[in-house]
Amino acid sequence: YTLEFVGSADVYKRQDYIKTSTGFSTKGADLSDIALFKKHIGKNVKIKAAGGIHTKKEMEDFLAAGCDRIGASGAVKAYLKEKGM
Repeated sequence: YTLEFVGSADVYKRQDYIKTSTGFSTKGADLSDIALFKKHIGKNVKIKAAGGIHTKKEMEDFLAAGCDRIGASGAVKAYLKEKGM
């Protein structure tokens, strides 16, 4: 996984966005993925974290790690839960 990503990092440097996962596989976004992406992609490439993000804290953690977008179908559910709805 890591070697494959590093070997193709030059391709990702020319993209606008890179996404952690589709959200439909067994492994969703992981904070270690964000660190890996930031280490190997260009400064102008934005990061979208998706898959397995269900709470406000998780969303905040990914944003703090350097993500520009969160793809979380559970975001509305988390918001409503926080508001007691």
